[in-house]
Amino acid sequence: MRNILVFALALILLAGCAQQIRIVYENGTQNVILEKDTSPPKVEDISINNSNVQAPNESVKETPKTSKPSKAGELMLGPIQLSTMIPEPNQNLTVKFQFFNKGTSGLDDVGYSVSISQGNKTIASDEGIHNSTIAVNSSASVESKFKIADIGSYNLTVKIDPENQISEENELDNKKTLLIAVKKVYAPLTTHASSSQPCVDSDNGRNWTYKGVCQDLNEYQLGVTDSCESSSKLDEYYCKNNECVDETHMCVCLEGVCIQ
Repeated sequence: MRNILVFALALILLAGCAQQIRIVYENGTQNVILEKDTSPPKVEDISINNSNVQAPNESVKETPKTSKPSKAGELMLGPIQLSTMIPEPNQNLTVKFQFFNKGTSGLDDVGYSVSISQGNKTIASDEGIHNSTIAVNSSASVESKFKIADIGSYNLTVKIDPENQISEENELDNKKTLLIAVKKVYAPLTTHASSSQPCVDSDNGRNWTYKGVCQDLNEYQLGVTDSCESSSKLDEYYCKNNECVDETHMCVCLEGVCIQ
């Protein structure tokens, strides 16, 4: 009996753990039979924390850092004033604007930007920071100067807090865009009224797209300039019977010329 058990253990070591032993008795004789274990393997419930597991050859991606506003407030951009809406090429163009603090606490280091663009191309720009503290319900004023060399239409855009450093409920009132036209509109006098030419007009008659000067030897010896009677009426001066006379032309009038 002892020898049979020893022999059975030896068979277990040789066959591995995937075998099982069945001892049977046949005709009074004790026999050892090896059978393959067909029962499913026992799986233990193992919890794995994947938070620190890194896949092979896979780099760890850092969470992108977003720029958060550094302070809270409420800004509003006020009216934009231009020294001229129709600057001539290389004429000084001054841009003035105000912005207001509508929040509940004072604000300082408020950024601003002014840009002149044509299509997707920026022609000129000015950026800065207003360093003084803007008290609640108070405003700050900024002035920028530009020169535009070429004739054409341009967008002038003013933004306050362009980098969104101030958290606001309403960001829509921080930006304004104006359309400006650069063109040669002023026609100065190159000759003066005289006995041989008693009336002269620098824009050569009824020319509504140029701001001309008319001069005669009677009422307008010092000259008279085309002007806007209103935003929809141009007062155009020209020579008639050797005298300066005027007529009204209906149009969108700006600075003594029709722009539409």
